[in-house]
Amino acid sequence: MTYSDLVHVPLSEAAKVILEKLMSHGTYQVQSEYFLKHRRAGHAEGQAEALLSFLEARGLTVHDEARARILACTDMSVLNAWIRKAVSVASTDELFREEP
Repeated sequence: MTYSDLVHVPLSEAAKVILEKLMSHGTYQVQSEYFLKHRRAGHAEGQAEALLSFLEARGLTVHDEARARILACTDMSVLNAWIRKAVSVASTDELFREEP
């Protein structure tokens, strides 16, 4: 949250209190495309990490190429499809196969 820090630091104490109060309610709707883009990227990164953890917990070998492909994916629908498939695949190669 470097951007948030850059905005927060120069504020007066009164402005910091107001900003922190607004942020703590959890009702503010993000409007900036910059933040929305980074939020989506963060969600995708979290899903990719969760998928890798799940595959490893199942005892499947995740080769470097598969790990790189999973971590590079930013499409939430693809990541979600892989997560659903991860329940039953016998290998990470099977994870990437297209459905017939």
